[in-house]
Amino acid sequence: MADYQPSSTTMGEPPSANPTDDQPSSSSSSASPHPISPRRLEAIAIQACRKTLQDVTEYDHSQCERWNTEIIHSILERLIEDASPKGAHKFIVNSTIVQHAPTAKGTTTTTTTGEGRRGMHSATAGYWNLQKDGMWNYKLEGKGQGKGRSGGEEDGLEGVGAGAGAGAGAGLDVVVSVIWVAIA
Repeated sequence: MADYQPSSTTMGEPPSANPTDDQPSSSSSSASPHPISPRRLEAIAIQACRKTLQDVTEYDHSQCERWNTEIIHSILERLIEDASPKGAHKFIVNSTIVQHAPTAKGTTTTTTTGEGRRGMHSATAGYWNLQKDGMWNYKLEGKGQGKGRSGGEEDGLEGVGAGAGAGAGAGLDVVVSVIWVAIA
C-alpha cells in the first residue's frame, strides 16, 4: 500500500476586481500519466460545452440538469473512445454550471471590474495510486471572458475558444472535472 497516496486538486475563483487572461483555467494535480493528454481533455471539454450550449442565450435553472447531463455524456463518450490503453481506466465526470449574478444594469455579463461575478470554490481529493490514477479540471467561461485558448489541429483545439458559442453571453460558466482510476 506504499504507492497509494492522498491527492487533491482545488479550483476556485473569487470575484476579482482585475481578472487577467493569463491565469490558468485548468489544473492537473497528480503525477500519474494521463490516459488522455491534458490538451486533448481540454478540447473534449470545450467541444462538449459548445455543442450543448451553442443556442443558449440566458441562464435557465430548469434546463441545467439537461445541459449537465449532455455535457457529461458527451465527455464520457469521447474519454472511452480516446483513452489509451483502451479499457484500462474507469472515468468519473462532473459538470457544474455557475450562473453569473445580475449586475446593477440587469445583465449578467461580467465587466472588467468583476461586477456580475459570483465566487466559486471547488475542491476534490482522492486516496489512490499516484502512478495510475488522477484528476483534471477545466473552467469554461462564458463568451467574452478571454480565458479560452486556441490550439492546433492535432489536439482538436483549432478554432476552439471559450466564448465561441458556449453559452455565449448567457451569463454562465461551466466547470468540468474528470477523474480516472486504473482498473488493474
